Amino acid sequence: VGLSAGQRVLEVGAGTGRYTRALLDLGLEVLALEPDPVLYAKLEAQLGAASGVRLLRAAVGELPEALPDLQGLCGFHVLHHFDDAVLRALGADLRRLVRDNPGFRGWFFMEPNPWNVLYPVQIGLRPGMRFREERGIWTNDYARIFEPCHVGFEVFGHIGRLPPALCRRLPERLLRALAPRLRRGPSLTALYRVVGARAA
Repeated sequence: VGLSAGQRVLEVGAGTGRYTRALLDLGLEVLALEPDPVLYAKLEAQLGAASGVRLLRAAVGELPEALPDLQGLCGFHVLHHFDDAVLRALGADLRRLVRDNPGFRGWFFMEPNPWNVLYPVQIGLRPGMRFREERGIWTNDYARIFEPCHVGFEVFGHIGRLPPALCRRLPERLLRALAPRLRRGPSLTALYRVVGARAA
């Protein structure tokens, strides 16, 4: 969506701060939203003293009236967990952010690629993962839900060819050498897709 260092984003479902840290490393200022009390406590322990971040214990649809000027909204691995009611609340939040922030550039979520066959395998084999909790990967119809809110939706692209656990074990030099080759290929082999919309 064209964000650059120094701009401010609202991160939905920040969890323990794994991706919040990545956003901070890119030079963005982050308003990190996390409703779960256990995850929020971990987020606070990880990033409570970090500069460039403000933590907010709230859910989608519970944004305070007074927000700092925001240029974007993002999330990582959370959108497919939202049911239709929460997605409609997100659509209303997005509409408000576009209306109230003249510099708002757009929104994006990095989500599992629904066409990659590894996700059903991972869900089936990994303790703690359940199909009923992950089914939004395949069933959520974001364009239909966001349309009444006048919020656009598109698939920006597909990223990631190697599982993160494997990437953490490979030497960084090898990963840099593999990167150009891994960018090629059909979206069926990509682990993630990036969805969202640029502000009109």
